[in-house]
Amino acid sequence: MIVRSREDSKLVYPDFYLTGIKLKETKEYKYLGHYLSADLSDDRDIYRQCQQLYGQANMLVRKFGACSAAVKIKLFKAYCTPMYTAHLWRHYRRSSLHRLNVAYNDGLRMLLRVPRWSSASQMFVNSGVPTCPAVLRRLMYSCMQRLTVSMNSIIQTLTNPALSSVRYFSSTWTHWRVSLYRIT
Repeated sequence: MIVRSREDSKLVYPDFYLTGIKLKETKEYKYLGHYLSADLSDDRDIYRQCQQLYGQANMLVRKFGACSAAVKIKLFKAYCTPMYTAHLWRHYRRSSLHRLNVAYNDGLRMLLRVPRWSSASQMFVNSGVPTCPAVLRRLMYSCMQRLTVSMNSIIQTLTNPALSSVRYFSSTWTHWRVSLYRIT
């Protein structure tokens, strides 16, 4: 995959070969379950997560629809709140994140049989389930904390303010701080 800036999107790159075989150029690639896009957008990966949420919620409704609300809530937390690599999302359209929020809300509504016209906020408060934005913030914070206490020398070089300014100038760290603390 060739990642191009907007300025060099019209440039022609040479062909790349590995052991004499020409490598195909692609616009997106799925690596360890996460979609990487040539335009560095996370919209495709957010779409993957939406599909996953609907799939998990449908499976829970199908298999556990007769269970008590308490069991359904535990299952929803276990199956629908882990959002693999969501803390890495940085470049996306608001509409993509809105779709994710709708999928998350719909999943809990389906499972608890809550009508669509009722308040989503009230549903989350009553069930004790964190909202989608709260889950995303928790994932960001958790990742920041793991990086901060890591004993890996490379990660320490990138996160320790005494060794590097990356923590203050990285677009990812800035995104996390803004998302968590509303710093602009």
